[in-house]
Formats: sequence, C-alpha cells, structure tokens
Amino acid sequence: MFNRVLLCGNIANIRRGVIPGKSTPFTSFSLATDSYMGSGADKRHSTSWHNVALYGETAVLFDRAYIDEGDMLIVEGRIAYQKRGDKVYTSIYCDRFHKLPRTRTRGHEDAQPHDAISPKIDADIPF
Repeated sequence: MFNRVLLCGNIANIRRGVIPGKSTPFTSFSLATDSYMGSGADKRHSTSWHNVALYGETAVLFDRAYIDEGDMLIVEGRIAYQKRGDKVYTSIYCDRFHKLPRTRTRGHEDAQPHDAISPKIDADIPF
C-alpha cells in the first residue's frame, strides 16, 4: 500500500506552537488548491482547502524558510483521517515542502510577472 500526496497551492491561516508535554514544535496551515471542470463557456472554477500539519524538524525548517500567508507552496506528505465524534477530518501530514517564487506583486493579482514587465517605448522619439 502507498499513502502519498503531492499538492501545490497558496497557504493561509498559519499557526505555530509546541505540543504540550513533548516540547515538539508544530506548524499547521490551510492550503488552497484550484481545479477547473468543463471547457469553453462551461468551464467552472473550484477551490479546495486542505489542512496541512508539520511536526518536529520539518516545522522548524518551515519557520526558517520565511514562508508567509499567500505564498505558493508544493507540499508532499501523507493523508491522515481523524474521527471526532460523528465527523471525520482529513489532514495532510507534510514531510517535505518547496516554496515557489512569487510571480505577482502582493495585492495586485492582475499584475504581470516580474520578468515580463518591459518599459513602454515611444515611437515618436527620433533616435
């Protein structure tokens, strides 16, 4: 059997702490992933939210990586299910991650990627 998941998305709701009694650091956050269904005029967008947890050295490395809410991240780990009462919760236990570079200016979702910005050239300049 094989329990492995690889997700790429934007992070939100970062929470950091230490497990009481064990002194083990942990970090958890939400990861938003996008999917599209259909094509043409029938194309529909959907966002899914995933709960991600990091423990021990992985949580320490995450904190040192200067990752902030809104950053795009590739997360690799395993899926875990926890039953609380009559509900079942799904989490991703992350053991590897990779921060992707930002391609847009924060707060300007319609901005061009940095490497695509070029100065406007005025055609009336005689030289």
